Amino acid sequence: MKRSTFAALIVFLLGVLVCSAMTARADDEKLPKSKKLIQVQKKIKTVKKEISSVEKGKHEAIKAQANECDALGEKVDEAEKEWKKASEKLDEKTRKELLKLIKEDPNKRIGEYMDVPEGISKSDFYICIGAAKKFVELQLRYDEMDEKL
Repeated sequence: MKRSTFAALIVFLLGVLVCSAMTARADDEKLPKSKKLIQVQKKIKTVKKEISSVEKGKHEAIKAQANECDALGEKVDEAEKEWKKASEKLDEKTRKELLKLIKEDPNKRIGEYMDVPEGISKSDFYICIGAAKKFVELQLRYDEMDEKL
């Protein structure tokens, strides 16, 4: 009997301990918060708001960049149409070679790329080169912007 009484006493004490811990926890929630804790909680809320506004700003900046990239893409498409129209008189090999030369060094003067092919006037050929330079320049800027985005 001594053992069972001792075991019952331990179970009773554990029950009292658990009950008092639960009561103490409930009482802590009713106690007023310290001023320091309140200040820390306010700072946390402020930081969360700032983070949220920064994230919104980043999203807006990305959206603006995407719109700018789309607009540049449209300009690239227009420049490509101009290039195709201007280069109709050139054969396929000359077109490819001219684009390759311009992509390699877009800063050359118009007359430095290649000699005027037969069957096309000098002014028409220079118009082709100008259209190709514009197309290549816009395409390079678009690719760079798209990569950053």
